[in-house]
Amino acid sequence: MVVAIVGILASLLMPSLQKARIVSIQAVCINNLKQQAIALEMYVGDYNDILPPHMNTSGPYTGPYRPDQLAVYMNGTLENSKEVFECPSVTNHHKLGDYSDNHFHVFPTKTVDAPGMTMGSYTRPSELMSHVDSEDHTTGKGAWWVPCPVTHSGLNVQASGRHGGKTSVLFLDSHVESMKHSNVLGNKDDLWGHFTR
Repeated sequence: MVVAIVGILASLLMPSLQKARIVSIQAVCINNLKQQAIALEMYVGDYNDILPPHMNTSGPYTGPYRPDQLAVYMNGTLENSKEVFECPSVTNHHKLGDYSDNHFHVFPTKTVDAPGMTMGSYTRPSELMSHVDSEDHTTGKGAWWVPCPVTHSGLNVQASGRHGGKTSVLFLDSHVESMKHSNVLGNKDDLWGHFTR
């Protein structure tokens, strides 16, 4: 009888505990993105309003990549700052992290493109996505780059809904929101900046 009661109580509590776990993990994820936002602000301050490029060169690709450049403002190197670039929901991390920058529409693709890409050139910073949870569906890994879903919706690398169908999104004005995954993929309110920036 006691065992049955314990079993019933456990079955009633499990969904609540699972939901609480998802919420607590996403809180860590949101904090990671806020720390990246602070690093981004410091980078922009040091480089005359210029945003860090997604990568340093065209192929063959070499660093420093955008995570490397932001890590300088945290613990000096990406290796020393890994926990800020790794989402706790991901078990198979990409070596450059699990958060992608919006390099299709906001960040310069590579260093040579960077001089024209300034923080002040955007008219909707509170509505434009800067970074987002992302993953590669073919490998199960987190991903450090993601294409615009308006033009590249069929690719395996996409924004991730790994927090119970929610996606953590960092905006260009440094605020972070938890959004429905379908809204992120659907470019709700043109958060990717595909149409207006």
